[in-house]
Amino acid sequence: MRKRTVFGIAAGTAAAGAATLAYASLIERNMFTLRRYDVPVLALDAEPMRILHLSDMHMTPASGASRTGSPPSRRPTPTWSS
Repeated sequence: MRKRTVFGIAAGTAAAGAATLAYASLIERNMFTLRRYDVPVLALDAEPMRILHLSDMHMTPASGASRTGSPPSRRPTPTWSS
């Protein structure tokens, strides 16, 4: 392969990587969606219940989490409000 072709491929790959990083860090992180649903499963006289569901969370070595879960000392204790 010619030097010019190799340089062009390398430059294109670097530009694509930079564009992906810029999109992920500047645009995608602000594109969350809040959805509210009424689910008729509680008794009519019961207090409303709020449930927070987070998905597509990425674990990285920098976050201190592992694929098997965080150590027991760092796990949050579930709390139920009454």
